[in-house]
Amino acid sequence: MLYYHFPPSSPSSSSDLENLAESRNYAHRDEITVSPSAMGAAYEDKIKMFFDEHMHEDEEIRYIRDGHGFFDVRDASDRWVRIRAEPGDLLVLPAGIYHRFTVDEANVCGSCWSRPIELATRKNRKDMMTLTEACKFLVHQRYPPISDSAEVGSIESQR
Repeated sequence: MLYYHFPPSSPSSSSDLENLAESRNYAHRDEITVSPSAMGAAYEDKIKMFFDEHMHEDEEIRYIRDGHGFFDVRDASDRWVRIRAEPGDLLVLPAGIYHRFTVDEANVCGSCWSRPIELATRKNRKDMMTLTEACKFLVHQRYPPISDSAEVGSIESQR
């Protein structure tokens, strides 16, 4: 897993994001605002879909423009690790890593993401655990593991 911070208020952030996208071959970009007002009637179904544990065949790249959210990822011991995402945070989740996402109590998070030009080859979960192990030090320095049964509302920010 990779982490970058590009503060939205910094004049260099836009070019820094562009440079990163170019260096990693990201070509496709989408933007989304996860909130009841932006998503209307689809909000409840979407937030449930995002919070269901899932993985992707390609990297998942999230740049948080505004609001806050939580990414939960599985560590090498198959425990959930919660990562609070704030404005300016950019996370790159490797292909095949199990994860889920939710917003905080404010119920709003604006993000954009990119996709690589070529999709990564699907890897099995065991292979992806070695990638997770490599970033375990970074993640566990900032965020302790949480249990599978933890309620989203009961988790306090680790920042």
